Amino acid sequence: MSATCPCSWLSTELVQTALRSRYGDVRVLDYNVQNATSKGDNHLSNMYRLKVRTYDGNTHSIILKATLDRSSVSTLMKESKIFRKEEIMYGKVLPRLNAMAQDAFPDDYEPFAPISLHLAKYFLLLEDLTPQGFKMLDRHTGLDLVHCLRVMRAMGRFHAASAVLYERDPDAIEEFRDSFFSEAVVENGWEKFSKGMALTLVEELKTWPSEWRKYAEKVRDFADVILERLQDSVRSREGDFNVLTHSDLWINNVMFRDKTRSLRIVDFQWAHFSSLGLDLHYFITSSLSPEVRDKHRDRLFQEYHSSLSHSLRVLGYSKTPVTLEEVHKEYAKRSTYGLVILMVQVAVAKSKPGCGFELEESLETGSNPGRSMYSDNYRDTVKTFLPIFEKFGAFEGLSAMEKSK
Repeated sequence: MSATCPCSWLSTELVQTALRSRYGDVRVLDYNVQNATSKGDNHLSNMYRLKVRTYDGNTHSIILKATLDRSSVSTLMKESKIFRKEEIMYGKVLPRLNAMAQDAFPDDYEPFAPISLHLAKYFLLLEDLTPQGFKMLDRHTGLDLVHCLRVMRAMGRFHAASAVLYERDPDAIEEFRDSFFSEAVVENGWEKFSKGMALTLVEELKTWPSEWRKYAEKVRDFADVILERLQDSVRSREGDFNVLTHSDLWINNVMFRDKTRSLRIVDFQWAHFSSLGLDLHYFITSSLSPEVRDKHRDRLFQEYHSSLSHSLRVLGYSKTPVTLEEVHKEYAKRSTYGLVILMVQVAVAKSKPGCGFELEESLETGSNPGRSMYSDNYRDTVKTFLPIFEKFGAFEGLSAMEKSK
């Protein structure tokens, strides 16, 4: 599908420079622009696919990721650090992590992410993974056990490599010490958006059987302090096993190649040096099929820990690797983050197609389509995780926080 790209700076010369970083002295004949994602798949950037013909008769496909051209979201993106973070990830950090993994696992090496071709302040040009057979799977269906285990293995290795990189060169992760949610430019809009989503869940819970009514009250109280609780939940803490987290690790940010074990992780703009529990919460809450969610969650933790501990040893980590029990404890400690993800991002990710959700409007006013956006899959996800997060203490201390406001 052809698309009109609003990027006035895009030119033949720029595309040619990007291609030459990988393919040598090629000359671009022409190119056309197509949308690379469907509506609802990406709310924070525009994604385009460039089909490029060169004078040697070859055709190349590259991905252009650029800031949105809409007012509120575009301003947030441009004034926050997230595109800068992603530029550093693709330009400096990922090449080092890939090199470490390739050296440690020469017979079992896969790059963590697509190759970058050109990096700039508000846009990226990346290799297109689709011609290699990679594809994004259905966010409404969720991932089966085989695909979930692949993600756990990749996540474990990625976290291990980042921990070793930090041990060798702490300055390498300096740009990732602050969370997206702690940036001043983000706070006002994100608080409106997340509070609005939480209050919509309150209205939903009020319609459920009586045993769920207590959660309506808890979520209502939580909504009043949601940004404060979120910011505290993502903060790195001395003494914890901290890693470079992706922080937006869900089904739409992982691409799989059929009939192989290969996958690539994309979209590193929320990368943050903090607890391994953040990525576990985001992925497990957002991306599992109903069967995996209901029957195999423990298996995922085991697979993640096996990959993490093995990778740490092979990569030469000098300290004692974390135990499976410690992974579970870290997950429990970050349950507040899981609760926010459940109420906000997962509600949007699992919303009904065509429900009318618009991020820009929600950031400006806190409004959303209401309970009508909820799918049955989302409702079942809430029923699974809300009691778990309550058990882990995600709602604790609300009365004290309210009194202090």
